[in-house]
Amino acid sequence: MEVTRRMMELNFFAPLAMAQLVVPHMRARRSGMIVNVGSIAGKMTLPWMTIYSASKYALGSLTEGLRMELRRDNVKTMLVCPGYVTTGFQEHVIAGQAPATVVRSRRFAITAEECAAAIRRGVERDARTVVAPASGWIVIALARLIPSIVHAQMARMNETA
Repeated sequence: MEVTRRMMELNFFAPLAMAQLVVPHMRARRSGMIVNVGSIAGKMTLPWMTIYSASKYALGSLTEGLRMELRRDNVKTMLVCPGYVTTGFQEHVIAGQAPATVVRSRRFAITAEECAAAIRRGVERDARTVVAPASGWIVIALARLIPSIVHAQMARMNETA
């Protein structure tokens, strides 16, 4: 439970606290954008990182809720959902570890610089959601359209099938 609390503190409560600090100023200016960095794991649960996925789902819901709440004040929100970003994340992850086949494939891998560029482009075009790499939208769509097949494949990748 302690690891779960730390994960939720980092991935949900910290962004919520920051939004609470900045929103009054954005409302007063009647402009601004809150950018929250979620994950593809917040759009489809990764069985090797279930708690991480849950925390990122919560952040996504917060981002969407704030978008609706702040609309009349012209304050926008954007959710960024990167795939595997080639940083030291996997070496320092609080809980969960991607299967070796996922780490080796790098099919949905991007660099930190590519992620930053995707965020910049998203802000410039007032995007609601940015998925980077864009091919991540395919796996998200498949998880929603044919969940039983995607879930079975994910379980096999996690060696829990």
